[in-house]
Amino acid sequence: MILIALILVILSVAASISVYPEKFSNLKLSFPRLAQVCLSFGCYIFMRQCDGGSFIYIRPKMYLADIYAKRSLAETSVDAK
Repeated sequence: MILIALILVILSVAASISVYPEKFSNLKLSFPRLAQVCLSFGCYIFMRQCDGGSFIYIRPKMYLADIYAKRSLAETSVDAK
């Protein structure tokens, strides 16, 4: 899904540049800056993936903790058994 969205954005930018070349004639791309932007974007994606992985790992444990808490509240006394 993200890849399809990225391809659509690239195609729309390419179409805009080809249809309106006079608007983009003064656009100057800085390639030394491009490396820094790509590195920052890569770090952002890596952090998002790590966050998602930890959430998938922790979520079932949170669910089990809720079940155990509900069971402990349902019991009247621990010494009753």
